[in-house]
Amino acid sequence: MKIIQSSFLVKGSLDPYCEITVGSLTLKTPFVKRTIKPKWNAPMQFLLYNFVEDIIHINIFDHEYFSPNGVLFDYLYIYTIKI
Repeated sequence: MKIIQSSFLVKGSLDPYCEITVGSLTLKTPFVKRTIKPKWNAPMQFLLYNFVEDIIHINIFDHEYFSPNGVLFDYLYIYTIKI
């Protein structure tokens, strides 16, 4: 799988990165500074065990958007894809 880009981000100046989860494995792209149209071009590899039940979760976060206790509390976008 290759995470190429996003063109749906509409909130001001962001430092977006993408987090992909398949099963128990989560991988992240590097964040891209100050953009609403990030281009990551990040290759990722996941092992799929069950094509009927496996789900790809795609989350886009702002790198600098944290709550006071350091926990990320807002997604920019969430996508779920059933294979």
